[in-house]
Amino acid sequence: MDSIHCTINQEADAKHRTIKAKLNQLSKTQTNNSDFQKQFYLRVVNKINITFTSDELSLLNKGLKYNLVYKHRDWIATFVLEATMTASQTYRMFSTPLTI
Repeated sequence: MDSIHCTINQEADAKHRTIKAKLNQLSKTQTNNSDFQKQFYLRVVNKINITFTSDELSLLNKGLKYNLVYKHRDWIATFVLEATMTASQTYRMFSTPLTI
């Protein structure tokens, strides 16, 4: 029983030494370059003479995902056309007989 504990401890010590050696090697190769700083740009650059309110700027800074989307006048006709085309393609896909 004592030899089992001794063997397990030896294996654990060996793994611990291996991991510690790898960590020391990584610490030596990884350099901390503190003088490098990433430059971040403003999301909104106001190049016109319009002043935005803080609410407007916060909306613009959220990005295109949160901005209002312009819908064309005939968006419903386009939607109906796309739905009709999808339905007809789906019907053709499932109405053709399968050949194996």
